[in-house]
Amino acid sequence: MNEIHYDNSSTDTNEGIEIAGTAGTDLTGWTIELYNGNGGTVYSTINLSGTLADQQGGFGTKFFAKSGIQNGSPDGLALVDNNGDVVQFLSYEGTLTAVGGAADGLTSTDIGVSENSSTS
Repeated sequence: MNEIHYDNSSTDTNEGIEIAGTAGTDLTGWTIELYNGNGGTVYSTINLSGTLADQQGGFGTKFFAKSGIQNGSPDGLALVDNNGDVVQFLSYEGTLTAVGGAADGLTSTDIGVSENSSTS
C-alpha cells in the first residue's frame, strides 16, 4: 500500500487507499481488510480488481476509494492477495494486533504519520 487517506475535514469523501506494485499485477481476488484498533477486528473489506498499469519504469499504482475509513487511534489495514495471504499489514496512529480476518494474530506496522480532520 502506497497511500492511505482516511481523515478529511467535515465529511468522509475522497478517502481511500492506493496500491503500488509491479506493472501487470492482476488484483483480481485481492482485498484490503480494514481493522478497528479497538478490539482488532475487521470492520470492512474492499474487493480489489483491475491490473496495475505501467506508469513509469515497470511500476504502477491504482487508487481504491472507500468512504468511512475509521479515524481512530489506532486503526489499520491488511492487503491480502488472491491466495488469502497477508502481503502487508499497516496501521496509523499506533499499532494493533488483529483478531480474526486474514491478519489474525499479526501485529501491524505503524506508518508513523497521521492525518487530522483539517486534511482535504
